[in-house]
Amino acid sequence: MPLINWSQPNLIQAGTTLIKSEAKAILFKPIRWIIDNHETILDIKDAIVALQSQYPSVIYTD
Repeated sequence: MPLINWSQPNLIQAGTTLIKSEAKAILFKPIRWIIDNHETILDIKDAIVALQSQYPSVIYTD
């Protein structure tokens, strides 16, 4: 669960929509100033874990 419940972008919703649209790859690439924020990195990893629980074929590389 993210430390702060961000309203946008909803990574889980975006990922689910892309998976259901049969996307072959999804790249979550936050802009540079956000990458420095450790909470953002944790939020992305949490979103991937949530997607993996629904879609076992989802893989995560960093």
